[in-house]
Amino acid sequence: MIDYTKIMTECYVDTMVINLLMGFSDTKGVNHKHGCNEVCQLMIGTDGFYLGIIDNDKRQHSYTKEFIQLSDNYHISLCKHQNRPQYLIKIHPAMDGFLLAIAGRYGINPEEYNLPPNLGEFKILTKNMNVKANDNLRRFIKSLRHSEEMNYLQSIIKAILSNPYSPDLP
Repeated sequence: MIDYTKIMTECYVDTMVINLLMGFSDTKGVNHKHGCNEVCQLMIGTDGFYLGIIDNDKRQHSYTKEFIQLSDNYHISLCKHQNRPQYLIKIHPAMDGFLLAIAGRYGINPEEYNLPPNLGEFKILTKNMNVKANDNLRRFIKSLRHSEEMNYLQSIIKAILSNPYSPDLP
């Protein structure tokens, strides 16, 4: 049984992407936090398992320095805490840019989903707290599910959740 409170995302679109990718429901899905600081604050001072999914942008909590990078593929960095069963998946540059990069790579036009194609306008949409009700964005994300990047992200999460203390990582 997955303890969804141990899987934390830092923004609204991250929450939506991970819930869709992993087949979690919106009501019983990952633990949404408001920023990297909140994700890291829950990890500090505990030896328990946590998986944080954060943007790899310039605003990083000092706690992230205690993590060792295990891999860096497809705009996804996997990091593990030096002494604890805690993991960070860093999406770079950030989830909204990650989604648009995948779409560009596979020739998927966001405008076909009534979404803005440029990053600035797309960010405004993805930073909205009501983003999970946006069916156009939901369909757009689903169209990216079979990309190498999304498959890799999903495989990392599955490996960590199947054995958080000693995962067989891809």
